[in-house]
Amino acid sequence: MLTIASFVVVVAGLKAAAGIVVPFLFAVFLSIVCSAPMFWLKRKGLPTWFSLLLVIVAISLAGYVIGAILGSSINDFSQTLPAYSQELNRQYSGMLTRLEGRGIDVSRLRLVNLMDAEKGMRLIAVLFNGLRSMLGSGVLIMLTVIFMLLEASAFPMKIKAVFKDPGRSMERMEEIADNVKHYLAIKTSISLITGILIAAFLAAMGVDFALLWGLLAFLLNYVPNIGSITASVPAILQAFIQFGWGMA
Repeated sequence: MLTIASFVVVVAGLKAAAGIVVPFLFAVFLSIVCSAPMFWLKRKGLPTWFSLLLVIVAISLAGYVIGAILGSSINDFSQTLPAYSQELNRQYSGMLTRLEGRGIDVSRLRLVNLMDAEKGMRLIAVLFNGLRSMLGSGVLIMLTVIFMLLEASAFPMKIKAVFKDPGRSMERMEEIADNVKHYLAIKTSISLITGILIAAFLAAMGVDFALLWGLLAFLLNYVPNIGSITASVPAILQAFIQFGWGMA
């Protein structure tokens, strides 16, 4: 009971501090991703400050491009949201009519209560607004990343100063860091390929906001197990609204 109660308290605390915790964890993620190219530049003979500057410029440009795409697409999507909700309700009503025509009592299936187009579309809008607010914390995240990368460059010296046997400790630290970097490198490559393929496929189908859905697939693919499934829902709904069941 004590363990369960502690877990509930921790989860409640994380939720209450989400405005601080989420940007911080995102900064940790960026720091791990960016530490590999920064150390690579240092091994090529560049000073620490210049390596960090190049990495920060690259992150800023990538963040600006993603923010511009998200901002423009979200605004366009928000403007068309009422029309999409109406079309989704129309498609859903047609499906219920076809089921009733086949002698199926839809009221007993309780399908009417399971489907609410406005709630579904609002959920997508909330997801986009969350991504946009994350990018809106860019300055705080970037400052945190800078301090973390500066700390990472001096971390080996601090390990040597603290531990009596720094060689063994450093070996373990480097092994953990290499494993995490290797995992994130593979995950980033797979996510990038996934996002590009999805955007290209949706564009070939003629689905609106194909670039937005591809970018969403790239970002959510980092979430284990459910990320790709979650990213597929808006694109499938978009195809259903535009073309009906077959294309969806």
